[in-house]
Amino acid sequence: MALNDEDLDELLKVLSNPTRRKILAKLVQERHYPLQLSKELRISQQAITKHLRVMEEYGVVESVSVRSGEGPPRKLYKTSRHFMVTISMEPKMFDARGRTGKLGTSAEPCEEIERLEKVFKEILHTQNYKDRVRKLGRLLESTEREVEELDERRASLLQLKSQILREASSLIMDLYPDYDHRTILYILLEDPDVDVDNISRRLYMTERRVETVLKDLKGDDVVPRKRSKAKGKKAKVGVRKGS
Repeated sequence: MALNDEDLDELLKVLSNPTRRKILAKLVQERHYPLQLSKELRISQQAITKHLRVMEEYGVVESVSVRSGEGPPRKLYKTSRHFMVTISMEPKMFDARGRTGKLGTSAEPCEEIERLEKVFKEILHTQNYKDRVRKLGRLLESTEREVEELDERRASLLQLKSQILREASSLIMDLYPDYDHRTILYILLEDPDVDVDNISRRLYMTERRVETVLKDLKGDDVVPRKRSKAKGKKAKVGVRKGS
C-alpha cells in the first residue's frame, strides 16, 4: 500500500539516523540482543536501547522476551514490517514515495521474475545444505542483476517524467500569471485524484480559494481526467510520534 505524506515523513524521520539504519541492517539478517548490537556496532548499549525504543514505537522493529539462564528475561529484537522508500529529484521534479506491507504482492509478475521464482522453488528441494547455500548465492546474483536493471529503467522513466514536467511548467508559466493557479495545476498534473481538502492543507490555502481556482482551471479544460481506478487506502506506519 502507498504511504501518505504524513506516514512517509514519520518513516523518513526514523531512517534519517545512520545508527538506526545500521541496526536495521543487522536485524534483517537475524534477531539480535541490544548487547550484541552494542558490541558489533561499537556503540554504547544505552544508545542502542534508545534507538531500538524509537523504532519500536514507530512499528519498524519489535521485541520478544527470552528467558535467561541467570537473571531476568532479556529482550530480543527483530524487524516487524516491510517497506520501500524512494526519493528522486530532477529539474522540475521531486518524487518521494513509500510503500508498506509485503512488497510486490499486488504486482503482475513478469516472465523473468517467474523464472527466478521457479529456480528458487527448485533449489528448496536440494537436500545437501551446502549445495543449497551455493545455489542460493548464484540465484541472489541473478536477482541483484534484475534489480539493477529495474533501477536503470526507473531512472530513465523519471528522466522522461522530468522532461514532461519541464515542458508543462513552461506552458503553465505562459498561461497563468497567477501563482495559485500554477501551483494547483502542478499538483493536478501529478495527482488528478487529489481533493480540495488535500490541496488546501498542502498549500495552506482556504478551501474556498481552491474551489475558485479549480473552477477556472476546469473552465479552461486543462485539468487532467481522474484515473479510472480508485486509489487504495492509505496505510499508517507510526503508532506514536517521536524522533
